[in-house]
Amino acid sequence: MMVSRRTKDVVVACVSVVAVFAVPLSLSAREPVRNPSNGHYYLRVDTAGINWSAAEAAAEATTFQGIRGHLATITSAQEDQFVASLFSDLALGTTWLGGFQPPGSVEPAGGWHWITGEPWNYSNWAPWGEPSNGDGREDVLGMYLGFEWAEGHGKWNDFWAEATGSWMGPFSYVVEFDTAGDQAPVVSNLTASPNPQQVNAPVILTATLTDTDFTGLASWQYTIEGGAPTVFNVSGTTVPVSAPLTFSMPGVYSTCGRATDVAGNVSAEECLYVVVFNPDGGFVTGGGWIMSPAGAYRENPSLTGKATFGFVSKYQKGATVPGGDTQFQFHAAGMKFQSTAYEWLVIAGARAQYKGSGTINGAGTYQFLLTAIDGDLPGGGGTDRFRIKIWGAGGMVYDNQMGADDQSDPTTGLGGGSIVIHRP
Repeated sequence: MMVSRRTKDVVVACVSVVAVFAVPLSLSAREPVRNPSNGHYYLRVDTAGINWSAAEAAAEATTFQGIRGHLATITSAQEDQFVASLFSDLALGTTWLGGFQPPGSVEPAGGWHWITGEPWNYSNWAPWGEPSNGDGREDVLGMYLGFEWAEGHGKWNDFWAEATGSWMGPFSYVVEFDTAGDQAPVVSNLTASPNPQQVNAPVILTATLTDTDFTGLASWQYTIEGGAPTVFNVSGTTVPVSAPLTFSMPGVYSTCGRATDVAGNVSAEECLYVVVFNPDGGFVTGGGWIMSPAGAYRENPSLTGKATFGFVSKYQKGATVPGGDTQFQFHAAGMKFQSTAYEWLVIAGARAQYKGSGTINGAGTYQFLLTAIDGDLPGGGGTDRFRIKIWGAGGMVYDNQMGADDQSDPTTGLGGGSIVIHRP
């Protein structure tokens, strides 16, 4: 993620220099050089004098093979040596790099960041007391260069950001181009609101797309239950996106987002469940027992035996949150769960699922998800089946289908009793 140190805009004109890259006017650029260690390309740009802010803007305005550049960020000794080698012909000088201290950082060495957001886990400060914050305003990064520096070649110094070419500041900067194809974009903060929502009412899907290799975003898409994607064109490197969704049938819908950048890199899929309910769609009741399998009780996975349950979950007229009561007792563990509140109820065909919270043995706060199959309804398979998943701040407590996806149908048949989905 690009981290901006400044808020003011710097406008830089660009012109094509060679067929594969462009740099700002009035600057002297060489060919980008590939670092075999990380596959990135680096461009030395000599100037008549440029401050850090202008160098930062110029670097971001420079492209190479469709990749947008940034001031070089150095995260290893090998990369440091490689960048210094770009100036092997120089007797004495300095160059700008993409490091900075945000306002309020502890001086002189605290709070240093790379403009790309990469971890600051490597440094190579000059051994004569750098960083020094010598004039009280040195908060950006440069590198000492040239064979006349002797042991100082490739070492770092903190500079005043507004310094230009003189003894006070660099005459050059280094642009880094992250390799196209080596970093996929990222989909983050995927949310649906409101969630849960009633049938035939709008749900807004939102996400943030970030292109980590600065090639630029091209598109994003979402899918519902693995169906055909809905695709939108986008541009930029960090883009908030949104899309309205509407569901006509109750259910718990797997909804996933994915992004593609200009270089063709595709992000990992980010998914969530959208819960859609029908407050007039009936209610579910159940009572009986199951044989709790090995592994269901996290504290002692070897415990097995009879577990009893009783529940009712129902929307009262005009309500958007269901009410009822759920009790579950695993006798071998001495565990008794009692519901205290419900969040939502979804009934679809022979399947009912609802979520809420409650206590264990009268104490604590735990979440639960109960899924039930009415075997007598079409699609129910002839056998009533039950699953309850209970967890808290410390992790999973109980799940008689441990490790299965929340939307998997229950596999544990009742040893006695019944489950009934009541239709309106």
